[in-house]
Order: sequence, then C-alpha cells, then structure tokens
Amino acid sequence: MYPVLLRLGPVTIYSFGAMMALAFLTAGFLTGKEMERKDLPPESASTLVVWAAVGGIALSRLWLIFEDLPGFFRDPIAMIFTGSGFVWYGGLVGGTLAVTWVIYRSGLPWLKVVDCIAPALVLAHAIGRVGCQLAGDGDWGVVSNLPWAMAYPNAIIGWPYPPGVRVHPTPIYECLAYAGIFGILWAIRKRPGLFSTAPVKAPF
Repeated sequence: MYPVLLRLGPVTIYSFGAMMALAFLTAGFLTGKEMERKDLPPESASTLVVWAAVGGIALSRLWLIFEDLPGFFRDPIAMIFTGSGFVWYGGLVGGTLAVTWVIYRSGLPWLKVVDCIAPALVLAHAIGRVGCQLAGDGDWGVVSNLPWAMAYPNAIIGWPYPPGVRVHPTPIYECLAYAGIFGILWAIRKRPGLFSTAPVKAPF
C-alpha cells in the first residue's frame, strides 16, 4: 500500500488526504452541473461542498473521540490531529447537518438540492474508498484465501497478521459498489421523480 504519496521537506502528502480532496472536488463539480440543469444557482455547490467537508470531518473526529475516550485523555493532541481514524457515521451526520443548514440559509428547496447532490455524493464515496485502499486504514475484511485477497503490510494502521496472511480488500468492494450505484443514479437522474410535477410517460 502507499499511505504516503509524496514528501516535500516538512510537508507530507497522504494518499487518503489526496483522494479525499479529489472526492470533494468531484462532488462539487457534479453537484454544480446538476444544480444548473435544475435551474438552481450552480455557484452554491462550492459552498455546499465546503460546509459538507467542515461538518463531516469535524463530527467524524468527535465521533472517534467519544468512541475512545480513554485514548483521548491519554493523548488528546494526537487524537485530534491524527490523519487517520475518521468515523464514517460521524461524517455522514455532520455533513448532512451542515449542508441542511446551508440550504436553509440560502432559501433553496431541500429536496431538489439533495437530489442534485445524491449522484455526486456516491461517486465521492467511491473515490474516498480508493484512498482507504491506498492508505490501508484498517477497514479491510476478514482473512480470506480467495485469489484477489491481499495483505496490507504498509498500512497506516498496523497490520495485525503474520506475513503471508491475506484478507478481503473491502475498500475495493465498496468502491465498485458505489461506482455502480453512481452509474444507476446518473442514468436515471433526468427521469421525473416522486416530487416532480412533470407528466410521467408510459414505458411502452
């Protein structure tokens, strides 16, 4: 695995951070395109992405702290500023709350905006899982002897198994699953939905 992509003096570029940045940029671009298509202000997409990042990262870190309070009290600085350990549930809740607040403050229709966000969010998650795979951040699966099973000896989180032991590469599974879901959402995004006032055409 490649948890570190590049070192430039005191600056270290981590693979997980690079993929996270790419995910946010991709989400912002696609959301803006969808908002423009639905006659919403596309410039709001960048604001939504920024606040999704702030809310998601902040609450995912808080979630981690509450999950491991003894570890936090032992070394609070390391727990707060570590580059690993983001909790997905905290990111989901924090990002949703932050985006909802921005939508409310902007006076935009919530359902219409999140409909624009949905495909981009799924693709961003697929890109984020590439970062998990590169970093080996501990979300691999159980031990496996399947041909595509693999080890993570250079993982950013310590590899707990002896040499030669391989596991399910669950980040790859999730990346492929999310990419497939994105493909479906992107293909059907122009169809009238539950809250659409457009007439629905018969399929035959």
